[in-house]
Amino acid sequence: MALRLLPATLYVVTQRHLRHIGKDCLVAFDAKLYSVPARKVRPRQLVEIRATMSQVSVHSTVPDTSGQTLLAVHPRAVGRGARIVDETHWDGLPTGAGR
Repeated sequence: MALRLLPATLYVVTQRHLRHIGKDCLVAFDAKLYSVPARKVRPRQLVEIRATMSQVSVHSTVPDTSGQTLLAVHPRAVGRGARIVDETHWDGLPTGAGR
């Protein structure tokens, strides 16, 4: 029994963590920052991080109107303090002009 063949599909190990979104639409995970779309979230919103060895995906804890929870997918950052930012995620944030 112990020497049976391995399954054909690979088992992907995923870490799952809950985090809050910052005012700048960045989520801290493993001493690194990852961006999320500003138009889909609000500051201090709770999100779920699902991290594999090669990528980090950010999911909302509440599905949207279409039932989707995925907010963003990024390659996993290397090095403490790294920032992985998609510039299009910041559309909709105030620029600070006109203060």
